[in-house]
Amino acid sequence: MAISNVSSPLTVMAQRLTAMRSQFDDLQRQLATGKHAETYAELGRDASLTIGFRAKQAAISGYQETIRDVGLRLDMMQSALTRLDAIALEAKGAITAHPFDLTNGKQTTAQQSTRERLEEMASLLNSNIHGRYLFAGMGTDRPPVLDIDTIFYGDGIRDGLQQVVSERRSADLGADGLGRLTLTAAGTSVTVAEAVAAMPFGFDVVGATTTSSAVSITGPVGATNAVTVDFTGLPVAGESVRLTLNLPDATSKDLVLTATTDTPPGENAFTIGATAAATAANFNTALDTAIKASAVSDLAAASSYAAAEDFFDNNPPQRVDGPPFDSATAYVAAPGPNDTVIWYAGEDGATADRETALARIDDNVTVKYGARANETALRWAFQHMAVFAVEEFSIADANAEARYEALAERVRPALDDPSGVKSPRSVGTDLAFVQQALEAAEERNAAGDVMITDMINDIEGIDQEEVAMRMVALQTRLEASYQVTAILSRLTLTNYL
Repeated sequence: MAISNVSSPLTVMAQRLTAMRSQFDDLQRQLATGKHAETYAELGRDASLTIGFRAKQAAISGYQETIRDVGLRLDMMQSALTRLDAIALEAKGAITAHPFDLTNGKQTTAQQSTRERLEEMASLLNSNIHGRYLFAGMGTDRPPVLDIDTIFYGDGIRDGLQQVVSERRSADLGADGLGRLTLTAAGTSVTVAEAVAAMPFGFDVVGATTTSSAVSITGPVGATNAVTVDFTGLPVAGESVRLTLNLPDATSKDLVLTATTDTPPGENAFTIGATAAATAANFNTALDTAIKASAVSDLAAASSYAAAEDFFDNNPPQRVDGPPFDSATAYVAAPGPNDTVIWYAGEDGATADRETALARIDDNVTVKYGARANETALRWAFQHMAVFAVEEFSIADANAEARYEALAERVRPALDDPSGVKSPRSVGTDLAFVQQALEAAEERNAAGDVMITDMINDIEGIDQEEVAMRMVALQTRLEASYQVTAILSRLTLTNYL
């Protein structure tokens, strides 16, 4: 009888044991990691799905990081905008509460407190987070607003707001203080006209009216808008002549002169003379006085306003063609940034303000949250507070209080949300919509991330109970196989016989 060799069955058993051991180790790895496979290749045809899902998950993670960063910037911007609104109202209250009192010899308490508030406004407009300036448009690497001293007084090479205002006021008032008007008396007539046709400085003559049948008015006529007041008879006491003038800040001023029998006539009045010619001469004198009084108060304040508007709204600002400035008739043809301080140092391109900062927060959603310190909503209060704070007065100037009051009368309503002018609150409203979009996108992204995670787990993950049961079954088979192998390994011819 032939006895078969046992080495062949042992080899087969060893191979089976190795395979089962490898399978057992893999099940242990799955149970420990919770993953079905170690590489995408082991996933087979599901590999492309899980790669796509993970790419989408990475994109969502990036969107969520962007949302957090932008949200932090928007919170800081909203805080700054809220404070900017409050500062403007505080400044208005101070201007209203404090009278004309030159506490330091050249400025009032209200002016000094306004200067302090301007410093805070400049700091808020220079807000930055992680080195990114929030109100600089696309130029996020530099502060957008210069310091107040430089804005007011220049940098030693370029002129600041104070010099620009001074030059413009000289050009508007003129050498004779008549606001660049001419007065001519001839017989029974008095003619008022602009000194130079189409000149950008001084009063503009709009027209005149009268309540007296003894007064005849013609004009405005001609390039200089000449208005002639002719006394055809003697007016009655109480009757008046009204001259309307436009000011450089787009406001107007009515000079009303009332006929009286008093001598001297008093303020804004003229004495009825014995003849029409004498009355005309008295009217001419009264009109000269009234124009000069309005020039050093209303016109001077309007001039400062016009200069400030040009300084803050143009890059570079226009400059009066002088010296001498009191006889100038035009602006310098091509002023440059080397002549005048440019108060806004941020980016100032053609792109809309909000579009200067964009952020993609979803595959299909991009938000716009940029802002520039020189946009009207943010510049308006800053500009008006600056022109109030930069002015200086002298107790020796008899017209100082009148000019101060004319200036204050313009500043107060400008700081109280005038109709048609945007405020920092309006910028805050724009940004509030962006914040709502961020919140909605964050919720969508979070929900999408959960869904994708579930899909990835379905492909890459395991059922732990199933794996554990397979391990137990495989362990039982391994133990049985080890026993059989052990028996076969001890089988010899002697034992067999």
